[in-house]
Amino acid sequence: MPMQRNAFTITLMVMLFPLSAVPTFAQTTTLTLEQVMQIALEKNATVQQAENNIQLAQSAVLSASGTYLPTLDTSGSWNRSQRSQTGVQLVGDQVVPSSLVSNQFSMNVGLQYVLFNDFGREAGLSQAKAIESSTALSYDRTRQTIVFQAESDYMNVLRTGTLVKVSDENLKRDQRE
Repeated sequence: MPMQRNAFTITLMVMLFPLSAVPTFAQTTTLTLEQVMQIALEKNATVQQAENNIQLAQSAVLSASGTYLPTLDTSGSWNRSQRSQTGVQLVGDQVVPSSLVSNQFSMNVGLQYVLFNDFGREAGLSQAKAIESSTALSYDRTRQTIVFQAESDYMNVLRTGTLVKVSDENLKRDQRE
C-alpha cells in the first residue's frame, strides 16, 4: 500500500503542479477533493475485494437459508426388450411368426424434509448472518481508510504545491537582490 500511496501522490503532484522549469507538453487536469476520493474508491483493489467479500457473505446467508427447504429427488428409467422365437402362433384363422416384446417403465420421486438436526441449521444460518454483518463493517472500514488516505494525499499535494510556489518566489527574490 505504501507504494500505491507514493505513486498516487506523485501522480497528483505532476498533474496538479508541474514544475515551471520543466516544459510540459501534456495537458494538466486539476481534480477536486471529491473527484480524488471517487477515483480512489473506484480504482482501489482493496475496496473491490471488500465488495466481493460482501457478495460472498450474502451468498452464504442464502445458502444457509436453503437448508430449511425440503429436498426433492427424482429418477426415471425405461427398458424395452424383444425376443424372437422360432415358431408360429395361430391367431384366429391365420398363422403368424411369434415374437415377444416387453416394455418396462419406472419413475421414482422422493421428498425429504429435515425436522430437527441438533440446531445445526440454526447455527449455520446464525453464523452466516454474523459473518455478513462483520464483512459489511469491514467494507465500511476499508472505504473510510481509502477516503482518509486520498484526503491526506490530496492535502499533501496542495501543501507541496504551495511550498514549490513559495520556493519559486524566494528564488526570484534572491535573484533580484
